Parts: sequence; C-alpha cells; structure tokens
Amino acid sequence: MPLPLNSRRDTWWIRPLLTVLVLGSFVIYATWRGLENQFFFIFILSYDAISAFFFDGRFGIALGSLIFAVNVVLLVLYTFSCHSFRHLIGGGLNCYSCSLANTTRYGFWNRVSLLNARHGLFAWCSLVSVALTDLYVRLVASGTIQDVRLF
Repeated sequence: MPLPLNSRRDTWWIRPLLTVLVLGSFVIYATWRGLENQFFFIFILSYDAISAFFFDGRFGIALGSLIFAVNVVLLVLYTFSCHSFRHLIGGGLNCYSCSLANTTRYGFWNRVSLLNARHGLFAWCSLVSVALTDLYVRLVASGTIQDVRLF
C-alpha cells in the first residue's frame, strides 16, 4: 500500500530546491553573458590572477586581484580533488610498496584523497566564484564600478 503524499514531515526538499535554484541561476547568468557578447574576455585565469597584482610595473593589491586569486585557488582545489585525478595518481597499481615510484604515488594519492572528501564543497564554491568573478570583471570593464586598490 503506497504512503499518503503528506506522510513525510522532514524538510527533504530543501537541498534539491537549493541545487535547482543555484544551478538554474548560473545557467541563466552564463547564457545572458554569452548572448550579451560585450565585455567578454577569454583568458588564462592563473596568468591573469598573477598579472592583476601589478599596476604600472609595480606590485600592488586591489580587490580585483584578490577576487582573481581566490577564484584560481577554488578552481585548483576543485580540479585536484576530483575522483579522476585520484585515479591518475594512484590507480592501476597492485603494490604500493614495490618501488620508490609506487610509494611516492601512494603518498600523493593519500593527500589527494583528503581533498576528495570535500570535492562537492569545492565544486559549489568554484561555481559561485566563477560567476562572481565574471560579474566583477564585467562591472569594472563597463565602468559601473572601480577596482579598489588596497595598496
């Protein structure tokens, strides 16, 4: 006999709703930015994050350089916490202690496994970071806001 539709009293629906809202918002924003075709930049993030710390040939820190650096760190954490990356490092071995190379791979595999426990968190944080970084670049490029220099 099936359960009545109203028999469940917990808030099980909150996580799926948040997932749909966040992913849906990102898809809408990314589609709008792609179709806007204005202030659209394709670049290598780590290079831009490093170059964002230099103004007129001198080292300095601005809000934008910090935003770029956080974005790159979150994307790197997401990439290196991936199950596939774990397999590339430690997969396909029958004996971790048979050689120095295998022992070294095992050590890397253990460290990546620590990151892997938070892969879902890194995925969400990097998704939000990419969207917010893109929004910040768009606002600065369009002249809506100024990049605040800290020093």
